Order: sequence, then structure tokens, then C-alpha cells
Amino acid sequence: MNCLRKTPEVTILLLTLLLNCQEKNIPRVEGDREIGATVTIRNFHRESFSKEGVVNWKLDAEESYVFAEENRTVLYKFSFEQYENGKPHSNMTCEKGILDHSEKSLVLSGNIILNTSDDRTLKTEELFYNLDEKTLSTDSKVILYSEGTTIYGTGLRADTNLKKFTILKPDAITRGGNPFKAQ
Repeated sequence: MNCLRKTPEVTILLLTLLLNCQEKNIPRVEGDREIGATVTIRNFHRESFSKEGVVNWKLDAEESYVFAEENRTVLYKFSFEQYENGKPHSNMTCEKGILDHSEKSLVLSGNIILNTSDDRTLKTEELFYNLDEKTLSTDSKVILYSEGTTIYGTGLRADTNLKKFTILKPDAITRGGNPFKAQ
């Protein structure tokens, strides 16, 4: 039973071990844009498929930061492609997106371009995507091309296909080719 007797050396060793077991902040990797993420992934890629094996969507991001406790993911330089019946339906690119898994929403910012398979295009700097309602909204400046018409304005409420939309404060409307396509 001599082994169980507490000595000053054992007490100091136990205190040292306990103090060193405290949670420590892991230093950021050089170039990380976010602090405190649970997981950081470079060159992130994810796909979703139906039960039949048909692709629903694809997501690519230069960087992905997962914040597990906050139930959100931050994506940088990302593109998102949606498919219908296995065929490309729309694609969106932007500088940054914040996916709130609890609220089922995506807040996008920076050089956002959304293209649909039926030649509709939206360009803006900020966009809110409600994943449950499948709606888009912004109070920022927008340029929307649809069916030979380009509308410039501020504010937008739309479905994700850009088939039903409202420009809240239109500034100008022009007719002609899609200004987003190289001539």
C-alpha cells in the first residue's frame, strides 16, 4: 500500500497533468479566413444523388469551414450546380456563402452570378436563399436578364428558377442579347 501514499511529487505531477489537459486553441493554419472552425476543408466537393442514383446537385468550394456548435458552414469561392432529371438546371458562383443548417438558409456575398438552363441570369453582390421555400431575395443592386430583357434595379424577390421575380426598384430596362454572355 506504499504505492498509493500521496507524495508531493505525485501531487505536482497530477496538477501538471490536469492543467495541461485544458482545451487549447489550435493555431490557425496560415491563410485560414475563419477562426474557431471545428473542421476546415480545402478544395471541398460534395454531390447529392436521388435514390435512383441521379445527381441532384454539386457543390465545390475553395475553402469550407464547419462550425459544428453553431450548426453552420462557411464556404469561400464556391459554385453550386442544380440538376433536374440528371440534366443541368442552374449554376451559381460567388465569393462567400454562409449556410445555416438550423434555419435552412444560405447567405451569399461577393460577385454572385446565377445562370439557369433557360438562359436567365442574375448578378448581384448579396443574396439570401431560403432552402425550404426555394426563394431568393436581396435589397442590393441587381442586374437580371430574362427572355431578351435586361432589368437593372435594387432589390429582388424571386423563385430559384428566376421564372417568377419582382425587382423592387427598377432603374432601367433594355432589350437585346444577354449582357453576361461573350459576344
